Amino acid sequence: MEPNYSFIFAQISNLRMPYKPAIYLFIFLFCQFRALAQDFHPPLNIPLVLSGNFGEIRSNHFHSGLDIKTQGRIGLPVFCITDGTVARVKVSPYGYGKALYINHPNGQTSVYAHLNSFSPEIEAWIEDQQYAQKSYDINTFPPAGKFVFKKGDEIGKSGNSGSSGGPHLHFEIRDTKTERPINPLKYPFKIADNKAPSIYGLSVYALDDKSHVNNTHYANFSMGGSYGNYSLKPGETISAHGNIGFALHTIDRLDAANNKCGVYKVTLSAGNDILYQFEIDELDFSTNRYMNAHIDYRNYKKYRKHYHRLYTVENNPLDIYNIRKRNGALQCIGEGEIPIKITVEDVAGNASTLEFTVQCTAQPSTRIIEANPNQQWVDCKKPFEWKSDIASVAIPSSCLYLSEYMDFKSSTDNNGLPVLTVGDETYGAQKSYTLRLKIPETLMPKANKIHLGKVAANGRAYPDNPGEVHGAWFEAKNREFGTYTLLVDTLNPYIKPLSFYPGKEVRNGNSLRFRIKDSGSGIQEYNMYIDDQWVLASYDYRTGALTHIFDTERIKPGKHVLRVEILDKVGNLESYSGTFTSY
Repeated sequence: MEPNYSFIFAQISNLRMPYKPAIYLFIFLFCQFRALAQDFHPPLNIPLVLSGNFGEIRSNHFHSGLDIKTQGRIGLPVFCITDGTVARVKVSPYGYGKALYINHPNGQTSVYAHLNSFSPEIEAWIEDQQYAQKSYDINTFPPAGKFVFKKGDEIGKSGNSGSSGGPHLHFEIRDTKTERPINPLKYPFKIADNKAPSIYGLSVYALDDKSHVNNTHYANFSMGGSYGNYSLKPGETISAHGNIGFALHTIDRLDAANNKCGVYKVTLSAGNDILYQFEIDELDFSTNRYMNAHIDYRNYKKYRKHYHRLYTVENNPLDIYNIRKRNGALQCIGEGEIPIKITVEDVAGNASTLEFTVQCTAQPSTRIIEANPNQQWVDCKKPFEWKSDIASVAIPSSCLYLSEYMDFKSSTDNNGLPVLTVGDETYGAQKSYTLRLKIPETLMPKANKIHLGKVAANGRAYPDNPGEVHGAWFEAKNREFGTYTLLVDTLNPYIKPLSFYPGKEVRNGNSLRFRIKDSGSGIQEYNMYIDDQWVLASYDYRTGALTHIFDTERIKPGKHVLRVEILDKVGNLESYSGTFTSY
């Protein structure tokens, strides 16, 4: 039975101080415990095995839920974890694919993504919405109470839709009001975890020009030990002066699978002094990209290893930090030794420790920094502009995660096209910056077909951004740094029939499939028509498959004309048509 909270608070209001604060605190903690101790139905009726967990480091974000394995299969029943009403339905070829959002009376929202299909009543309703909007991509909010589910009701089938890399269910719990995702592993789902996190590497950084670590600005150290107890490998020592920072390469694994998952909490202590601690209970979508400030982004781009910084850089507003004394920096002043302890924990309470000693030296850095004429100092807290005769760059404040030197240079290639270098891909960008390239006179007749190309290490330029033409200049916004040039796309997209041919006989439920692609600027829009009437076609960008499921409720028997149209990002249009007969 639910307690009568109105009666309880009325009785408390009659009490005298100093009892009221303590009682209010007790009730608050009791309510918090009840929220976490809810008896949720599991979203799948199979053992819950994870391929990814909450807070795991992904490309440009912390993972906001659990990736639950579906035994390599598509079509497993997915269940509502508790009573609720559908608040949102989203379908896209990208991202979460087919996703369902259900609001619950406890003030939380559960999210089920990469589905293969929704429940029949939702599937029929969403198809009507897609036809009304003439779009496969749809993000819609059903009227309140239209779709109501009880705990344990089937809400759809598991799948591999959107940007999924294999069959699984992406599952989230969010605070309905703030939309902040909450760590589902804080709830009593049956997911076995008795393994302590693993520690693979330590990086140490000099945080200013006067500081050093082992007489340089940066050093890497390998680990010795295992099963929860780690140290530096024999013979490796750390000598430092000034302000230094640490970063740790660490991952977690759960019992039933060997997939690499994220850690929950890391604490850095110097002697008895705790300098830094992060803990990932909740996330904020509005700041989630700042994950790039939390990790050593340059290390990741070079070596594909995720190192958690155990100090914070200038532009990092994440609220996952419990303690940041001196932003996590260790001060090495004078001679002496400082014992360091780093503790890594998972949600289940398994912990690993790394212990070592830093030998402080009174000798400041004597390293010489060689000047580079192409480098400019970019203050991450201020806007920055750079210009040449054929190119320009405008970086807004708070775009970079930390202030540093960047390369800026422009030139022309053998074809007379402008080439602009803006740092390289190891510099992270939180916001979009603007770059402009001057269009050669020879390209002006094809100006409407120009798009941005990013120059790879092999010297080849690949399509990047459609951008816009303003007079004699091409302008684009980007959130990656590197080397860019101009590309021209005059080729139409490509359409290949897979399960269709002129004169085909079609029956209810048959698939009409095509493969579509564009090797230039990329596909902007795709549409399929029968007798000039728009029909629904799903698109899988991973395979290029465009598929229409024939429905005799929408198209009556007889002879018909099918037309497929594909538009790329600079306006090139390709069309395919053919006749068929339906029964």
